[in-house]
Amino acid sequence: MSMPVFLAVVIIVLILFCGEWRISFTVAANVLRNEYNVCMYIFGISIIRLNISYDGFVPSLKYVWIKINDKRMGISLTFDENNKDSIAHYMSNPIAKAVDIKYIRTDALIGAAGFDSESALVVQFMRMALASCVSWLKSMQKLDFAGNVKAVFGKDSLSIYIFGIIGATPANIIYSFIAAYFEKHNRKKVVRRSVKGA
Repeated sequence: MSMPVFLAVVIIVLILFCGEWRISFTVAANVLRNEYNVCMYIFGISIIRLNISYDGFVPSLKYVWIKINDKRMGISLTFDENNKDSIAHYMSNPIAKAVDIKYIRTDALIGAAGFDSESALVVQFMRMALASCVSWLKSMQKLDFAGNVKAVFGKDSLSIYIFGIIGATPANIIYSFIAAYFEKHNRKKVVRRSVKGA
């Protein structure tokens, strides 16, 4: 292999390994039909397609049941990281820590036939809630956001469309997994010591 070819290969490998990957995703939700579709793309190629539907809620257990591509799974509405189905557990995933949200656009259509004034009130509430969520996200990382929540009069409608771009580098993902492994390993050591001390 000649030197120019070798350097070109090294540069490509460095770009792929250390450079930032831009991943785009879309979420299309028709709440009234109980249809939710999630797609993820890398370099414009679809890599993940999920068809999600709501399948029940158990208030006493704080569990929401959903179907993902016809497979039923539960999500615990708690913040216990030790519970593998909890929101906190999912958020503590190394991949979640390694990605940065760059851009989000949200469009929503909300309406109820015969309840135009109530629909307008709900839209205002949703706009305020959306602004609060965006402020919370911006406090954690740099984020560009665009959104449009509209009221639909004269018919029932509750649909949401989200387009987003996230950035991630393979090096950061690998580092996050290594850090998570050592953190888990150290946590186990502390637990063993406390048990022996008891």
